[in-house]
Amino acid sequence: MPSLIFMGVTMPDPDYMLVPVGRDGRFFAAVDVSDWELVRWRRWSLQRSGECLYATTGTYKGSTSLHRFLMRESTAPVIDHRDGCGLNCRRYNLREASHEQNGMNRAGSHEGIGVMGVTWVELRRLWKVTIGDELVGYFRDRDEAVQARFKAAAEKYGEYARLS
Repeated sequence: MPSLIFMGVTMPDPDYMLVPVGRDGRFFAAVDVSDWELVRWRRWSLQRSGECLYATTGTYKGSTSLHRFLMRESTAPVIDHRDGCGLNCRRYNLREASHEQNGMNRAGSHEGIGVMGVTWVELRRLWKVTIGDELVGYFRDRDEAVQARFKAAAEKYGEYARLS
């Protein structure tokens, strides 16, 4: 089956529908065909959170995001998008997460070298590797530091680790 590239993300199969988000018709959220009837009659607004875009709708309790609306039976504190795209609300892309796990799947500051948690310490003339506030270690070689960061992130956060 052909794939579709949606918001820069390659969709694995064409069994989805695009839900209009916002007033100007420039944005769409992807949902599974099985969820189409549930969401198509609602008006979805665009909400930005940092660099990510999300679809939200009004409810009798205030407002809710499309991904939380689809996973409404979940008691998890957060519904995480595996690929980091807030408008990709396909079921394969949504998972329950803690706040900490969700934070590990967030694109962060890469401090100029392209890898979060790896920084050059001029005073020591070494690469410093951290995960959050935890020090992983210091390394002479940048590539060795990057590999140490990836290994530590995978050990600590498992499938939630963003290895970039």
